[in-house]
Amino acid sequence: MARLPVDALTYDRRAVGSHLRRFRDARAMTQSDVAWHAGITQAALSNYENGKRDVPLPSLLSLARVLEVSPIELVPELQSTPQDRESG
Repeated sequence: MARLPVDALTYDRRAVGSHLRRFRDARAMTQSDVAWHAGITQAALSNYENGKRDVPLPSLLSLARVLEVSPIELVPELQSTPQDRESG
């Protein structure tokens, strides 16, 4: 099995936060609603949306489920290959 390079696992937390907020707003949900359904605190969600904290994978998966999107839609860097990012 091929291993991903470490840089392939990095992401811009502000971009993820922006996507979280955009999908939450599109569903007319409050931070409290999303956080409760995802099993996290409202403060944690606020930190994620504001790019203050990295989103742990289990939380990312829960948030994607609640927001009815693919986890890939929340992490822009996963939508392209490492080669695409290097050339861009």
